[in-house]
Amino acid sequence: MSIGAWITNDTEKEIYIAQYEKKIGHFQSNNEVNDLLKVVTTWRLHLGIREDASKEENILNVNFIRENYKNYTLKDIELAYKFALVGKLNVDAEAYGKFSPLYIAKVLNAYGVYCSDVMTEVLKRKRQMDAKTPPPKELTYDEKIENRKKSIVWYYHQTRNSYKYIGDYGGVVWAFLTRNNILTIDNIDFETARELAKEMRLNHCNNVFSKFLEKMTSEDRQKEYDKLDEMYGKFFVMQQFFRSVDNVEDWLSSFTDEQIIPKKK
Repeated sequence: MSIGAWITNDTEKEIYIAQYEKKIGHFQSNNEVNDLLKVVTTWRLHLGIREDASKEENILNVNFIRENYKNYTLKDIELAYKFALVGKLNVDAEAYGKFSPLYIAKVLNAYGVYCSDVMTEVLKRKRQMDAKTPPPKELTYDEKIENRKKSIVWYYHQTRNSYKYIGDYGGVVWAFLTRNNILTIDNIDFETARELAKEMRLNHCNNVFSKFLEKMTSEDRQKEYDKLDEMYGKFFVMQQFFRSVDNVEDWLSSFTDEQIIPKKK
């Protein structure tokens, strides 16, 4: 994501940047759901509601947002209540002591209209400027190789130094390791990885997310479990392997460019 002259003020900049953050509908980890809860709690405080929300209220409001505003980001939620409070949205910002899904929907719907209007103008300007600007130079094969190596090195250090789940965006590291038969029964304890994945999935589901799962059919719930087990399992498999690699730069240098990124035939 880049920002150019087609952004004319701070409001447009904030809204534009917000659209490129992770969507709430893609939240899966405990930390992500808890981050949403923190934003909702801060929203209540901005309204002057000082008493703590009950666990049931938090679950109700968080799940309502996750189910009905999947394409919003955390930044969208924050901007929505801030814009409402300063009068930028065509909505009554007063909650009258009732911080409920009805109030949340009223503000988020008003923000959605406002955001759509702003983005329409911003993207219109961007298209006009892009039409006058030559397209960026496509990366060479060597440049792509260098970027891919940087991604692998970054992921290596993240998994080595963290006990939390680290996303392999685009699955590029997993693809590299499996395509080149680097992950084998000889260097990976797959059974331990499966057990750790199951444990992480159970921790993931035993929080606010559990209420969301309860509304699923047993078949859909099992699909969600399987998806999480696979995602976490891959993480632990890669983490095991990378902890056996002492120097990632030396290790990477043993691979050819073709093994890093196969050339298209």
